Amino acid sequence: MKVAVMSDSHDNIWNLEKALKKAQSAEALVFCGDLCAPFSLKMLADGFAGPIHALRGNNDGDVALLLRVAGQSGHVRFYTESLAELELGGRKSQSHITPIWGMLLRFRASTMLSFSATPIGRSSVGKARRCF
Repeated sequence: MKVAVMSDSHDNIWNLEKALKKAQSAEALVFCGDLCAPFSLKMLADGFAGPIHALRGNNDGDVALLLRVAGQSGHVRFYTESLAELELGGRKSQSHITPIWGMLLRFRASTMLSFSATPIGRSSVGKARRCF
């Protein structure tokens, strides 16, 4: 299974757009926090058709609206608590959201594509790494 892992877009829609293009080959997407505004979650939901697991970051704003956007999408789960339960490829795992990488490794994903966009615009979009 190929999983795209993203974080810290901080409403940088240009880098999020680049990352979404690169993530299209993934079967699932995990966003590890700091989308910031609900419009970024909407962009994520509209730009990736597979299941999306988005974790609340310390810079994410209107949680009620983020939850509404996730619910309206039909394929986004937005985690607001410190415990996340992910189901990927028919396998389930629970973990505190901080050690999310270890949780993802338990799924034995064949490839994880990782993307990050910093608030000032530098980006590491498109670095792919084979895990197993």
